[in-house]
Order: sequence, then structure tokens, then C-alpha cells
Amino acid sequence: MADGDDPRRREDSLATRMSDAVARTSEREVALRAMGLLDGLYEGDDFLLLVGGRHARGILNGAPPLYWPEAWGARALLYAWTPEAAKVVEKNLTNRAWRVREACAKVVATRQLPLVRALTVLVTDENARVRGAALRALGAVGSPADEEVIRRALTDPDTSVRVAAHDGLEALAARHPSVLSASGRHAAAAAEASGSAAADDSAPTDSDGTDADADRA
Repeated sequence: MADGDDPRRREDSLATRMSDAVARTSEREVALRAMGLLDGLYEGDDFLLLVGGRHARGILNGAPPLYWPEAWGARALLYAWTPEAAKVVEKNLTNRAWRVREACAKVVATRQLPLVRALTVLVTDENARVRGAALRALGAVGSPADEEVIRRALTDPDTSVRVAAHDGLEALAARHPSVLSASGRHAAAAAEASGSAAADDSAPTDSDGTDADADRA
């Protein structure tokens, strides 16, 4: 029985299954097969079971594969990597299946791929999960020039996207001190408001006797 076909292995987490596969062969070999799967190639039933777990059994039993093999291939690249996969990841950032686009955006962040232009398109994707993954990735690989792109998403109608925008700003600020994170901007705004209030308190008012002097005149 192939390792990928072992029912016990199919129940393990993807991270565990990938770690075992890399230990048995090499990271590059596993990553190349994951890249092939993402690129629409057949990499063998054993590898499909490895990356898809028990869900892959349905496909092997005749269920429509849909976009799942490509999505599983992309997710596998989070755990095994080879530089040759970068072009395939970039190409699939525009895959018609949202799960594939989302997974590829996560790979961009994890593997620090300089695909900022593609990410700035994905932050307006029709799918909220794709937008969120793109915003976090932009925070991981973008520059201060991308701050406003991320900041605009703080008003996204989807709560999860707003959270992702906050996370993206925090990540960008951690890498580029010139960028003020979301929490930092809130703190600065609060400090500015506090300073304005203090200035107002110290300004002359009717209590300085001006009005009383006028009444006596």
C-alpha cells in the first residue's frame, strides 16, 4: 500500500503528511509534484491522496475533480517549496476557482514572492476570502507605496476582510517603520484629539472675567 493510500495517513493534518513525504524523498521532489498538480497535471493517485487526504478518495472513486486538485497542489506548496513553482503560482492567482486564487495568495505570503501587482488586483476580488488572503500577502511582501491600497479595505463590507486589512497593515508596519499600523494610527489620532482638548481647556473663556468687566462698564 502506498503511503498516500494509508487511511491513517489520510486522517493526519496536511502539515504532517507533507513533512513525512519530504522526509521520505526530498522537499524539491514533493514541491515539483505539488507544482504539477497546481498546473493541472496528473501526479499520480498516491500524491492526490497525500495532498487531498480522505477527500481525494471521492475523486478517485469517480466524483468530479472540479478545482480541488489545483487547490490541494497550491496548499501543498505552503509546506514544500522549490523556486520553479513561482511562475505557476503567479499564473494561478487569476484561476477561475476562488479556492485556488486564495491558496496561491497564501503561498505568495509564505514564500515571499514579489507579486505585488497581482495582489493589488486580488484585493478587489469578488470573493471575500480571496480579498483577505491578498491583503495579508500584500502586508507580507508589499512596500510603503501599498499602504493606502490596504488601508482602503478597512471599510470593506465584509468583517473578515476588514480584519485581514488590519493584519496586513500591522505586517507592513513591522517591515517598514515609516508605515503607521492600524493600531498606531488609532493611537496617534487619540493623542491628537487629547492634545486638542488640552489646548481648548487652556484657551481664554468667559470665566476669565471678560464678560463680567463688560457688564460693569
